Amino acid sequence: MTRKSYSKIATLAAAAAVLSTVVAATPAALAAPDRACANPAVVKIKFRMIERLTPSKGKIRIFGVVQNRGTMKFVSRWGQQELHLYEDARLVKVKKFRRIDAGQSIRVSHARTWNAAAARRKKRVPVYRAIIVYDPDIYIDSNPRNDDCVSGDNRLSRNGRAINRLFR
Repeated sequence: MTRKSYSKIATLAAAAAVLSTVVAATPAALAAPDRACANPAVVKIKFRMIERLTPSKGKIRIFGVVQNRGTMKFVSRWGQQELHLYEDARLVKVKKFRRIDAGQSIRVSHARTWNAAAARRKKRVPVYRAIIVYDPDIYIDSNPRNDDCVSGDNRLSRNGRAINRLFR
Protein backbone atom coordinates (compact mmCIF):
# COMPACT_ATOMS: atom_id res chain seq x y z
CA MET A 1 0.00 0.00 0.00
CA THR A 2 1.12 3.50 -0.71
CA ARG A 3 1.31 6.31 1.79
CA LYS A 4 -1.68 7.90 0.08
CA SER A 5 -3.75 4.72 0.61
CA TYR A 6 -2.89 4.67 4.31
CA SER A 7 -3.94 8.32 4.55
CA LYS A 8 -7.30 7.58 2.91
CA ILE A 9 -7.88 4.63 5.25
CA ALA A 10 -7.05 6.78 8.29
CA THR A 11 -9.46 9.48 7.09
CA LEU A 12 -12.25 6.93 6.56
CA ALA A 13 -11.61 5.39 9.98
CA ALA A 14 -11.80 8.82 11.62
CA ALA A 15 -15.06 9.59 9.80
CA ALA A 16 -16.51 6.24 10.87
CA ALA A 17 -15.58 6.94 14.49
CA VAL A 18 -17.35 10.31 14.40
CA LEU A 19 -20.40 8.79 12.72
CA SER A 20 -20.62 6.00 15.27
CA THR A 21 -20.52 8.60 18.05
CA VAL A 22 -23.39 10.50 16.45
CA VAL A 23 -25.42 7.35 15.82
CA ALA A 24 -24.85 6.21 19.40
CA ALA A 25 -26.82 9.19 20.76
CA THR A 26 -29.66 7.79 22.84
CA PRO A 27 -32.73 9.39 24.43
CA ALA A 28 -30.80 9.32 27.71
CA ALA A 29 -28.12 11.52 26.08
CA LEU A 30 -30.84 14.03 25.19
CA ALA A 31 -32.41 14.11 28.64
CA ALA A 32 -31.91 17.13 30.86
CA PRO A 33 -29.43 16.45 33.65
CA ASP A 34 -30.46 16.59 37.31
CA ARG A 35 -28.32 19.66 38.01
CA ALA A 36 -28.66 23.35 37.24
CA CYS A 37 -27.13 24.10 33.86
CA ALA A 38 -27.50 25.95 30.56
CA ASN A 39 -28.91 24.01 27.61
CA PRO A 40 -29.10 25.94 24.32
CA ALA A 41 -31.08 23.65 22.00
CA VAL A 42 -32.26 23.95 18.40
CA VAL A 43 -36.01 23.59 18.90
CA LYS A 44 -37.52 24.28 15.46
CA ILE A 45 -37.11 25.32 11.87
CA LYS A 46 -40.04 27.40 10.62
CA PHE A 47 -41.08 28.53 7.14
CA ARG A 48 -43.11 31.72 6.63
CA MET A 49 -44.48 33.46 3.54
CA ILE A 50 -43.22 37.04 3.21
CA GLU A 51 -44.87 37.97 -0.08
CA ARG A 52 -46.84 36.00 -2.67
CA LEU A 53 -45.75 37.00 -6.19
CA THR A 54 -47.90 34.55 -8.21
CA PRO A 55 -50.11 31.62 -7.16
CA SER A 56 -47.06 29.33 -7.04
CA LYS A 57 -44.16 31.74 -6.49
CA GLY A 58 -43.25 33.97 -3.58
CA LYS A 59 -40.70 35.19 -1.09
CA ILE A 60 -40.34 33.02 1.98
CA ARG A 61 -38.31 33.23 5.17
CA ILE A 62 -36.67 30.26 6.86
CA PHE A 63 -36.10 30.52 10.62
CA GLY A 64 -33.86 28.44 12.87
CA VAL A 65 -34.84 28.80 16.55
CA VAL A 66 -32.67 28.09 19.59
CA GLN A 67 -34.07 28.07 23.11
CA ASN A 68 -32.19 27.72 26.38
CA ARG A 69 -34.01 24.75 27.89
CA GLY A 70 -31.73 24.75 30.91
CA THR A 71 -32.27 26.27 34.34
CA MET A 72 -29.27 28.63 34.17
CA LYS A 73 -28.56 31.45 31.74
CA PHE A 74 -25.97 30.75 29.07
CA VAL A 75 -23.25 33.44 29.18
CA SER A 76 -20.14 33.41 27.05
CA ARG A 77 -17.80 35.61 25.01
CA TRP A 78 -18.54 36.77 21.46
CA GLY A 79 -17.23 34.40 18.86
CA GLN A 80 -17.31 31.27 21.01
CA GLN A 81 -20.66 30.06 19.63
CA GLU A 82 -22.87 30.69 16.64
CA LEU A 83 -26.15 29.48 15.21
CA HIS A 84 -25.70 28.35 11.58
CA LEU A 85 -28.50 27.94 9.04
CA TYR A 86 -27.78 25.70 6.05
CA GLU A 87 -29.64 25.12 2.81
CA ASP A 88 -28.36 21.66 1.88
CA ALA A 89 -24.58 21.99 2.28
CA ARG A 90 -24.53 25.77 1.75
CA LEU A 91 -24.23 28.01 4.81
CA VAL A 92 -26.80 30.78 4.23
CA LYS A 93 -26.87 32.65 7.55
CA VAL A 94 -24.94 32.94 10.81
CA LYS A 95 -26.23 34.40 14.08
CA LYS A 96 -23.64 35.12 16.74
CA PHE A 97 -24.83 35.14 20.31
CA ARG A 98 -23.34 35.70 23.72
CA ARG A 99 -26.15 35.22 26.20
CA ILE A 100 -29.46 33.35 26.38
CA ASP A 101 -31.45 33.47 29.62
CA ALA A 102 -33.19 30.30 30.79
CA GLY A 103 -36.35 29.91 28.68
CA GLN A 104 -35.31 32.65 26.22
CA SER A 105 -35.07 32.04 22.45
CA ILE A 106 -32.97 33.47 19.64
CA ARG A 107 -33.36 32.91 15.93
CA VAL A 108 -31.54 33.13 12.65
CA SER A 109 -33.41 33.75 9.42
CA HIS A 110 -32.85 33.67 5.69
CA ALA A 111 -35.14 34.98 2.94
CA ARG A 112 -35.36 33.56 -0.57
CA THR A 113 -37.68 33.23 -3.55
CA TRP A 114 -39.53 29.92 -3.80
CA ASN A 115 -41.30 28.41 -6.79
CA ALA A 116 -43.71 25.78 -5.48
CA ALA A 117 -44.61 24.53 -8.97
CA ALA A 118 -40.95 23.87 -9.78
CA ALA A 119 -40.37 22.32 -6.35
CA ARG A 120 -43.25 19.88 -6.93
CA ARG A 121 -41.68 18.76 -10.23
CA LYS A 122 -38.23 18.20 -8.69
CA LYS A 123 -37.36 14.91 -7.12
CA ARG A 124 -35.30 16.71 -4.52
CA VAL A 125 -35.79 20.02 -2.73
CA PRO A 126 -33.38 21.61 -0.24
CA VAL A 127 -33.08 20.37 3.31
CA TYR A 128 -32.63 23.11 5.91
CA ARG A 129 -30.45 22.56 8.95
CA ALA A 130 -29.95 24.73 12.03
CA ILE A 131 -26.82 23.89 14.02
CA ILE A 132 -25.27 25.41 17.14
CA VAL A 133 -21.51 25.57 16.58
CA TYR A 134 -19.17 25.97 19.55
CA ASP A 135 -15.52 26.97 19.78
CA PRO A 136 -13.56 23.74 20.39
CA ASP A 137 -12.25 24.90 23.79
CA ILE A 138 -15.61 26.02 25.22
CA TYR A 139 -15.79 23.11 27.68
CA ILE A 140 -12.27 23.66 29.02
CA ASP A 141 -12.26 27.46 29.37
CA SER A 142 -13.11 27.42 33.12
CA ASN A 143 -16.48 29.09 32.51
CA PRO A 144 -19.28 26.70 33.58
CA ARG A 145 -21.91 29.23 32.42
CA ASN A 146 -21.10 28.50 28.76
CA ASP A 147 -21.10 24.72 29.00
CA ASP A 148 -24.03 23.16 27.14
CA CYS A 149 -25.15 20.33 29.40
CA VAL A 150 -27.10 18.47 26.66
CA SER A 151 -25.14 18.46 23.42
CA GLY A 152 -27.44 16.02 21.61
CA ASP A 153 -30.04 18.71 20.83
CA ASN A 154 -27.78 21.16 18.99
CA ARG A 155 -29.00 20.42 15.46
CA LEU A 156 -32.25 20.01 13.61
CA SER A 157 -33.21 19.37 9.96
CA ARG A 158 -36.39 20.02 8.01
CA ASN A 159 -37.21 19.19 4.42
CA GLY A 160 -38.09 22.16 2.20
CA ARG A 161 -41.12 20.35 0.77
CA ALA A 162 -43.08 21.76 3.72
CA ILE A 163 -42.66 25.21 2.12
CA ASN A 164 -45.06 24.16 -0.66
CA ARG A 165 -47.89 24.07 1.92
CA LEU A 166 -47.56 27.85 2.24
CA PHE A 167 -48.88 28.15 -1.34
CA ARG A 168 -52.15 26.24 -0.81
